[in-house]
Amino acid sequence: MAFLLNFLKQNAISALRQAINVFDRLFEYLDNDRDGFVDKRNVKFGVSFVTNKNIDSDDVDRAFDTYDSDKDGKMNKKEFILASMNDGFLKSVQNPTITTSFFT
Repeated sequence: MAFLLNFLKQNAISALRQAINVFDRLFEYLDNDRDGFVDKRNVKFGVSFVTNKNIDSDDVDRAFDTYDSDKDGKMNKKEFILASMNDGFLKSVQNPTITTSFFT
């Protein structure tokens, strides 16, 4: 039983690291002016372009309301990764066929 739990834990950690890497790279792509931040426009247009799917503006607004800690209308990389992993506004990006085709 301990072996199985350890195996599951290692796989979960590996999957988490891969997800963080994908969202880190996506942030770098979306931050086209290289100021270390993305705004709603970056997210809406950039993610729609990468995924070839429309992103719901209400979902983006909700994510910014929740994760934009200083409420300046921009997310830094940490805020973006947290929002990406915990919120629904980037669900389509989490589809492996989309991330594979974009990031390879």
